[in-house]
Amino acid sequence: MSTYFRFLALLGFKIFSTKQVDVAILEVGLGGKLDATNVMKAPVVCGISSLGHDHTEILGNTLGHIAGEKAGIFKQEISTYTVPQTAEAMSVLKDKASKLRYSPSSCLTFR
Repeated sequence: MSTYFRFLALLGFKIFSTKQVDVAILEVGLGGKLDATNVMKAPVVCGISSLGHDHTEILGNTLGHIAGEKAGIFKQEISTYTVPQTAEAMSVLKDKASKLRYSPSSCLTFR
């Protein structure tokens, strides 16, 4: 199915380009560094929703591993937001953000 989802992402980008879309909200499929939407090098903002035990065969079997993979959407100097996460997941997300030299406020939790 990976090739199918990559095809759909490519098709979506082509349609956005053809229709001269000004703004698009992209939801990742698998998520993180392995996702086809990660070709976007400079999005306006990134967000991570509530993490769960999805795609564990690819992303890992703990919320810490999954958070590490999902953090693959982080881009240097692009603000990234997340909803409240477990302590394990939030720790990993903050660590990954700090390695990109984010300011502490760039990886925020919505309240």
